[in-house]
Amino acid sequence: MLDEVGRGTSTFDGISIAWAIVEYLYKPHGGPKVLFATHYFELTDLENKYPSVKNYHVQAKEYKDENGQSKLAFLYQILPGAADQSYGIHVAEIAGLPAACTLRARKVLKDLEAKKGGAKISAKEKDMVKDLFSSPIVEEIKMADTDSLTPLAALQLICEWKKRINE
Repeated sequence: MLDEVGRGTSTFDGISIAWAIVEYLYKPHGGPKVLFATHYFELTDLENKYPSVKNYHVQAKEYKDENGQSKLAFLYQILPGAADQSYGIHVAEIAGLPAACTLRARKVLKDLEAKKGGAKISAKEKDMVKDLFSSPIVEEIKMADTDSLTPLAALQLICEWKKRINE
């Protein structure tokens, strides 16, 4: 089982890494049986390139609740073929992300989909993202044992990080 291979890097780096691993593992006769879970839609093209690669997805249904809000229900069925869309924002709602964040995410998604491929990220923007994710504070956040922190200790850490960011 391979889950979210290529995650934690740029989208194209992640897709490239995951694609190469699938090709590396693929054997036309007698290769390993691999379950590869990913959100990279681009990898679904591998089914057309390699006969024994098959796409499956978990069935989900979007519906409107009594207030007209879009909701998502997982139907707990595995079906052949690639998923027809991503439900990341719905999953974020289910996980409890504040409504203001998910509303903004929908707006950003709509804008990005409208531009799809039109806008290029500048070198300065790439450097800013690289700097952000290579900062010591991000490393400390990654290493924080959130399961053992008390709420007060977590708040103290956040306050400390906030002070250091604003220096």
